[in-house]
Amino acid sequence: MENTIAIEPMPTRGVGMSRVVGTTPENEKELLGQLKEIFDNPTKTHPYLKGFRVELSQLERQKTPEEEEMIRSILTKMPDFIRHYGGTPVDIKTDHIHILDKSRMSEEMKRDVEKDGKGGLWSPLTQNIMIFDMGTPIENAESIIHEILHFNSFQSFQLNKGRLFERRSGFTVASIKKLGTTFFRTINEETIRRLSKKFSGELFGTATIIPDKNEATSESVFYELTERIHELNKVKFNSEEDVFSIFARATVTGKLLPVARLVNTTFKDKEKFRRLGEGLGLWSVL
Repeated sequence: MENTIAIEPMPTRGVGMSRVVGTTPENEKELLGQLKEIFDNPTKTHPYLKGFRVELSQLERQKTPEEEEMIRSILTKMPDFIRHYGGTPVDIKTDHIHILDKSRMSEEMKRDVEKDGKGGLWSPLTQNIMIFDMGTPIENAESIIHEILHFNSFQSFQLNKGRLFERRSGFTVASIKKLGTTFFRTINEETIRRLSKKFSGELFGTATIIPDKNEATSESVFYELTERIHELNKVKFNSEEDVFSIFARATVTGKLLPVARLVNTTFKDKEKFRRLGEGLGLWSVL
């Protein structure tokens, strides 16, 4: 009789939220349990779109067979991509992803969506991803990948006066003293944007386009930041990509200290990392 070795399944997160701070361990466990129940029953919850009192069921359209296949392909490959950067992937299902038909939206909703310029968003409290149908499969796929990466990032909430507020979202840190104020949001978005391009490249076989440094965009400046850090640390890093990986790991694990140390020591100023978190912040470092 042959001996067989049981292969343990790779760990996943059963819910997008990792922590709830500002409360007791017992209450945190209870709150995470409630989120887990919501996560496990995505078809039974009826989240609302942003600030509008309209249920997604009124705006959602049925996914095409091609979209279902594409989403399954993304969800199959995403866990290993997240683990590559040290994260624990969320066990997201196709039912967590809703494609919304813009023609069913009011004019006010359309203006709000178009003003933000987003192809989608994800709600940590309702554990759902909402995609605004962009009209083409590739655009919808890119939006889905982007939001799934946000879903898989480190997430924590702060309990304040009985209400839950976002405390951490990937690289983003919310102010405890001033609700609505956040730090490192640009770094977070640019890290997710680049991870999205990398994942899309691996999935669809497309090349990751390096941003034009002559264009003063947050994307190009973020690339210039990681490139500058590489130039000043060539003994430590073989490439700019190695530097970017430090930012990516911080986004999916929530561990910002390695990036803080790297930035402050590279530029020989203990205030440099703090400046990254203030507004766009990127230009203040270069």
